[in-house]
Amino acid sequence: MAVLLHAGFYKGRIADAIVAAIQERGGVMTKEDLSAHKCEHREPIMSTYRGYHIYEVAPPTAVRCQPKFLYSIHLILI
Repeated sequence: MAVLLHAGFYKGRIADAIVAAIQERGGVMTKEDLSAHKCEHREPIMSTYRGYHIYEVAPPTAVRCQPKFLYSIHLILI
């Protein structure tokens, strides 16, 4: 299933639509760029807040926000 989804997203009609939308807006991505993309699975960061499990995208995927949300919650609790 994952292989079929990957092929359809990165090489099929969806890829054509993504590249066309990017290029229409001045972007330079090509279908070859998209098909060469490799995803790396990372486990999310998890913490708890008032009994709730809070998950955040693990770095480096969330480079701009790093784990700031979870860090902020812990600062509030201090």
